[in-house]
Amino acid sequence: GTAGKEGKEGIAVDRQGGQGQPKFLGLSLKWLSLIALTLQTSGQALLIKWSKSQGGQPYISSTVVFFTEVLKCAASFALIAIDAGSFGAAVDCMSRHLTQSYADLLKAAVPSLIYTAQNNLMFYSLDKLSAPVQQVLYQMKIITTAAIGVAMLGKSLTTTQWVSCCMLTVGVALVQWPRESSVDDFSFGADQVKGLVAVLCACCTSGFAGVWIQKMLQQTGASVWVRNVQLGFFGSVMGLAVVVLKDGQAVLEGGFTQGYDMRVLCVVLMTAFGGLLCAVMLKYAGATHGCFSTALSIILTSLFSQLFLGDFSADLLFGVGTFIAVSASLLFSLGLPASGTALKRLGLKRCFAWAIV
Repeated sequence: GTAGKEGKEGIAVDRQGGQGQPKFLGLSLKWLSLIALTLQTSGQALLIKWSKSQGGQPYISSTVVFFTEVLKCAASFALIAIDAGSFGAAVDCMSRHLTQSYADLLKAAVPSLIYTAQNNLMFYSLDKLSAPVQQVLYQMKIITTAAIGVAMLGKSLTTTQWVSCCMLTVGVALVQWPRESSVDDFSFGADQVKGLVAVLCACCTSGFAGVWIQKMLQQTGASVWVRNVQLGFFGSVMGLAVVVLKDGQAVLEGGFTQGYDMRVLCVVLMTAFGGLLCAVMLKYAGATHGCFSTALSIILTSLFSQLFLGDFSADLLFGVGTFIAVSASLLFSLGLPASGTALKRLGLKRCFAWAIV
């Protein structure tokens, strides 16, 4: 399909040297995408927390989600124009895909609605939980994605993968385990419980939208960037609807961009950048390497949140829970190191075997 063509989709690829591996500005796209996604995943959570901790007039989170979708749509269209060679050619390309099949176009509205809800859930959960706890809890999306994939795509999971899902559940439970014996901590009105529910909902929306898009891409020849434009368009419409319905009164009183400063602009840029990075990482590095990016991002988020934000203090339960959750993420994608083929290539067979034991 179009997504499988090398050197396309708006990425400038240099294949001279490096045994034909795609390069950008002389650097391997594989490692660039992995490093960038690791930093983006950690940076996004920290930036949102930082932007909300400086006092002053608060910004409206739903407007940030709207601007993120608009920016992602514009950036994807720019990549199509670079790939097609001109602005006019990009317009023609999008026109063909928009008018070719209205039923196919409407399929893009489903994940757009889900992702809009997910982004708002992520903002809400970060209001109620510290950044490291929120990120580790969000790894439960592996379970939801696996279950939804089995239901929608007819996939089957190995025993090792189901065991890793159970390990992940244990790890998440340890992270969320109450640190105090107060009755209020177990109340459904507590911020921890509200944040946990928000993250669980975000995990379900993430799994459903991801599987839906995977199924949608298998039935079309549209490129990733074309799909991103479609997703961004519907996401912008859905995001604007949320602003009007949820925060319309606040917008009328304080303005659409109330509370905006350089920190908020960084949040918008970082979130939109993450949407593009996921596609690049999956194309040039693959989901297996993405697991290592996820593991490293959790460690970085915990470190920088404790050092710079001061809203988190790691303890033994968090450390053990994080270790189990990260190990489960790696085990789910890599499997047990029985043959060690993939792990030998990464030079991690012995280290991973000790981690499992």
